[in-house]
Amino acid sequence: MNWVKDNVLAYLPDTHIRGIAIGNEVLGSSDEFSGFLLGAVKNVYNALDKLKLSHLVQITTAHSQAVFADSFPPSSCVFKDNVVQYMKPLLEFFSQIGSPFCLNAYPFLAYMYNKDQIDINYALFLPTKGADDPKTKLHYDNLLDAQIDAAYAALEDAGYGKMEVIVTETGWASHGDENEAAATANNARTYNYNLRKRLAKMKGTP
Repeated sequence: MNWVKDNVLAYLPDTHIRGIAIGNEVLGSSDEFSGFLLGAVKNVYNALDKLKLSHLVQITTAHSQAVFADSFPPSSCVFKDNVVQYMKPLLEFFSQIGSPFCLNAYPFLAYMYNKDQIDINYALFLPTKGADDPKTKLHYDNLLDAQIDAAYAALEDAGYGKMEVIVTETGWASHGDENEAAATANNARTYNYNLRKRLAKMKGTP
């Protein structure tokens, strides 16, 4: 309660605070804090609710691709077994309060882990033959769209197919280690430029 009073209520209405992310990429990497996430989310939400701010400030948390067992093809994506026990109660609470599923989507990372299978042009929104999902028959001309639809597939598998997916982080590394040749300023520039073009279309995923 005190944290919400000091860091949220004290700045309203002059500051337009519309959302609070409780942790970042807590699930999927280590179980050290996984068991505390839902409790932390509920504590902040309950404090907002008591202060009559829950209708104004949305509560959520962002996830990395590490919460998924496999994201290709997109329609086959599910949550990892060691994540499900924490993810499902969290999704249930978010569905009750109307919060979205927030995804940190980095095509750069997917490309680096699968360079022998992913065309870098596909990851950079450049002309390519793209990829087809054999189950849905949908065609993807860029990796980010595929990552987003993979999240929707995982949510549907978990029983929350109507939950909205919001990309909270994305980008491309401009510098990296010796084994990360794709991490260049030029590729980062290309990704950001083409991402803006993609967003300007105001078009959803396939």
